Amino acid sequence: MGSASISLIALPPDPTELTKIIAKFSKGGGIVTAFDDMRIALVRDLGYDDTQVELLPFGKVMGGSLNRVGIRTLDLPTQGQSRGAVQLACEGLGDESEFFPCKSFPGFHEVVVDCLKELRHWGISIEALDRAIQLAKPPFRARLQALLEVERVSSQTLETLGKVSSSRRAEAILDVEAIEEPNFDRLLVLSGTDFCPIELRCLQRLSELGMDITLVVEYSTSGFEGAKLTADFLGLEIKPIKGERWTDHLFKESVARTGPDAVIFSAADVLSECEWALRKCQKEYSNGSQEHRIVIWVSDPENYIPLLIASAKRFDIKLNAPIRVPLLSNGFASLILNVLELLAETDLRGLAKTVSSTYLWSDNDAKTRLLDQVSDWRSRGLEPWAMLEEYADENRSDLPWLWPVLAWRKRALSAQRTLTEWHGMLDDMLRLDLLERAAQDNKSGKREQDFRAQGGIMRAVVDYAPSYDSRQGRTLNLAEFVGLARSLWDREQIVLPSSRDGFRVISDATMIGEADVVVALGMLEGSLPKRRTEDPVLSDEHRAHLHELLPEYPALLDSFYHAREERDKLVRICIAAKKKLILGYPQTSEDRDNVPTSYLEEIKRVLPNVKEEDYPHRLFVPELDDCRLPADLYLREAFEDPIREPLTTTLATEEARELVRPELEEGLEIAEVVSAAKCPFQSVARYRLGLSARRFELGSRLRRLPVRANLLAQPSAIAARAAFQSEVDKLIADEFIHRESWELTLAEAGSQRLIQGWLEREFDARTRWDLGPVKTIVSLGEPELSAEFKLDGTTIRFSGRVDGVSDHPNGRVLHFVRPSAFPNDSDLESDWLELGLYFWSATRASLQFAGFDYSIPDARQFLYFDERPGHAPNNPALNVKVVPLSLDKRALGEVTKRVLRRVLADLQTGDMRPVPGDHCRSCDLGELCRVSSVYVDIDDYLAEAADGEHEPNP
Repeated sequence: MGSASISLIALPPDPTELTKIIAKFSKGGGIVTAFDDMRIALVRDLGYDDTQVELLPFGKVMGGSLNRVGIRTLDLPTQGQSRGAVQLACEGLGDESEFFPCKSFPGFHEVVVDCLKELRHWGISIEALDRAIQLAKPPFRARLQALLEVERVSSQTLETLGKVSSSRRAEAILDVEAIEEPNFDRLLVLSGTDFCPIELRCLQRLSELGMDITLVVEYSTSGFEGAKLTADFLGLEIKPIKGERWTDHLFKESVARTGPDAVIFSAADVLSECEWALRKCQKEYSNGSQEHRIVIWVSDPENYIPLLIASAKRFDIKLNAPIRVPLLSNGFASLILNVLELLAETDLRGLAKTVSSTYLWSDNDAKTRLLDQVSDWRSRGLEPWAMLEEYADENRSDLPWLWPVLAWRKRALSAQRTLTEWHGMLDDMLRLDLLERAAQDNKSGKREQDFRAQGGIMRAVVDYAPSYDSRQGRTLNLAEFVGLARSLWDREQIVLPSSRDGFRVISDATMIGEADVVVALGMLEGSLPKRRTEDPVLSDEHRAHLHELLPEYPALLDSFYHAREERDKLVRICIAAKKKLILGYPQTSEDRDNVPTSYLEEIKRVLPNVKEEDYPHRLFVPELDDCRLPADLYLREAFEDPIREPLTTTLATEEARELVRPELEEGLEIAEVVSAAKCPFQSVARYRLGLSARRFELGSRLRRLPVRANLLAQPSAIAARAAFQSEVDKLIADEFIHRESWELTLAEAGSQRLIQGWLEREFDARTRWDLGPVKTIVSLGEPELSAEFKLDGTTIRFSGRVDGVSDHPNGRVLHFVRPSAFPNDSDLESDWLELGLYFWSATRASLQFAGFDYSIPDARQFLYFDERPGHAPNNPALNVKVVPLSLDKRALGEVTKRVLRRVLADLQTGDMRPVPGDHCRSCDLGELCRVSSVYVDIDDYLAEAADGEHEPNP
């Protein structure tokens, strides 16, 4: 048996010093391990692999040591398995547990996992926790009892699966008896500043059994309390570190005589901060620093890394920036979930969304034919799945993916299965060549992303399945499995692949590694240092009381200790920078001004050479002489150009204008003329070039229900309601394969509310306004409405239609069902054009008076001119009212002619001149015309620029 001694080496938190220790250790052979697996990854980043030195996680080292002495141990659980066991334990808590109100929240499961892991590191066993509960004071007892229940159930679940935590392996080593001829490998343990009592006790015991152990701690006179706790626990002394480093002066009164050059810069916002940081990195690279030795540390990876990646693409700069994203943000993962949810339905709801995926490589014609067939089956009352199987069999060449998926569904519905068995079925589905399309795209990185998503899909289920099956002991049908899978995938994340070249981007200060240049971003109060927060499960009071109950264990670290650890991050960032240290922060974030961290003042106090730079919002790019990147140079040259109006899209050649000029003798749609009155570009693009995107909005179809149900011609409210319901049923049937269940439910409920209002107002208006029988859907050119109009000697033929025409004792009434009313007090002449054209069409056809019966979802209006017809009073309760027009017939006629002359001149010019205005908000062509008011306010822009109050903006 060997002597009980551990060699303790204290190093500054400098990766260069760590490299020297590992190089020296590797000459004698042995194992390098760490309490935190991230340090194993750091060693690999420093250039060491398994051919130079054996790198193993601490749990595997403990397992190997137990095997050396003839003790078999259980396997280690994955993180997902540990989380799944805790989740199931939490969800099984009764209402008497203090954790009951939050037992189903994934975020709560995460913090409980961390808390239990900490207790295990302290060596606080289930028995010790149970003993503490018996002595605990009432305010603390319930919390400890709930924690014990979760730990007991989750540990039992893992043991049932043959799994045991790394800390439990360490406890097993404490019970190992003396060994006559020890046969252990040499061990180098990188503990950093992690204080892990049970692991340290394990090392002590292994040392007593004859293992040669070297423990490396990171230490600095500026913080790093964990190293001191470790040394005190082992009864060892930290020897003073040789040499002086400038970081030794941080958070003291002294100053450094030497140190790296430092730059502290501020930018207008986070995006600008990222761009200026990349410019500085590129400058250092141009000055001779290697790419992999330029490191960017970010305080908030979720906000910073996507912006860094976007900025790097603009600058054509490579970044080694892994980023975590939600699993279901990946298109392939979302497709798999959509397919499963579709297959779990009793009908084909959601089919349109699924077949629209580009992964399924079906052409648009095949997709359209399929959707038309499904709508037809539903309208005929046929069984959808049986018909779909028959259709898929007949069209295997057009839809090669569909038949295998339906065959999988048939197998899935044949029996209930355990979650583990469903994992096997899921694996079968992923082998149906759904990745074939992505596999063809090797350049964009999409293929690797999809395969990572596939791994995340499988991992989330396989990690949770053993715990679920052992605790629940029941089988699931397809719908139950799909619901459970969604909950698992909702919280799963994947790491997107990144370039292995380029500047390194990290968020963990311990992973900086060797670097010449370190750029730290987000140096704000609340980010570095983070504000002190107590553990949500075990507060500082709980921790102090637990130590009183179990004094034989070291006291759990409290929030004040972790707050002091924030200083360690700054030291790691600073000491890693061999040549240059660059620290940045954004001046503003969203709607608030930021406060730079006080650590910046400490840097300025300690270092002899610190340069400060501020980049205000107006300095979006460097000045012309300082532009090093082509993207910056292009933008700066654009800024330096004289201010000019943005280019507008117009037709320049006579041949092009001739193609879009309307033929007046062939006729014009009233809608086209009205559109041209507001914007010639919009009118020509929509009605001559057909560029308008077709919007598939459920709300617009609901608003047209009165027309589809022929409400104006229905003889009674009962008949009208029946017609409405028939149209609603047709609408739901048409939308069924395109919508989620909740959308259809809302549409059904919303339609009933609208129908009730329409019926009440329609039949109330009939009793008040004395209208004759209505002829519905009347087009211009029929006897009731004239289609030809002579303006300045030219005959113009119009086309259009109204929803209904009826007679009134005083004249003809036109009925409209629209989402908004005709303006009766507008200041814009173009707003009167449509009303004027329809008024002219009705009066020229026969009588001198035309009323406008106007119905919108929440109102019923009867518009009239000076000859007010006899009518019953308004009904304010139902918003049924008679409204006088602010123009008389003569004035309306003059406005109509004047606007029509201008519109016809614009259309004959044919240059498609865009005119921005309020109509831009409902126009889908704004990006084509380039002057849409949604994107830029040209008048205000030019006015501000002329006054010198606006920076040039290309």
